[in-house]
Amino acid sequence: MEAVSGPLTTVEPVSPAAVAEHNLDDYAFVVVADAGTLGDAESEDLREHVAGGGALFIALGQRSGGLDVVPITGHEFGGATQFGASSDTFTIVGSMDDSHPAMAGTEELRIAKFFRYTSLALQDGDQVLAELEDGAPLLIDHALGDGRVMLFASSLDRAWNDLPVMPVFVPLIDGVTAYLSGE
Repeated sequence: MEAVSGPLTTVEPVSPAAVAEHNLDDYAFVVVADAGTLGDAESEDLREHVAGGGALFIALGQRSGGLDVVPITGHEFGGATQFGASSDTFTIVGSMDDSHPAMAGTEELRIAKFFRYTSLALQDGDQVLAELEDGAPLLIDHALGDGRVMLFASSLDRAWNDLPVMPVFVPLIDGVTAYLSGE
């Protein structure tokens, strides 16, 4: 296992309802752990922040199931794919863009098991950094105005995949952090 490089990052949890109370320009980037938790006002605040040069990481999770599009980016959903309740039924990463700076040191992402994900329609200019065996994008780098959004089509917890307990989770989050914060 490789050591994480670069400066430490401070994480400040904020509920979606409290987004408007924070000056988002004070943060290197913002993480939305489940896009389904955002209301219209929070989505618009985050969209304006990113369009003005901010950075955002969005994961899709349990609460995203009722959405037709991803808040902020407008990516259309093709539906959720669930392989079953058994941990024996899953998909894995089929291909990755190893040249992207956020993907450095993430070769072992290919062995993470994904039990559920949300299919997303790509938009012009999207760069797919990782896709699943069936070709569905898993991690997308998306330009929005002067800023960047990284969109993850699964959850950040163990409900939809085993990524959080895999050693590759740390270098993946480190790479995404460095990329979105401009390091």
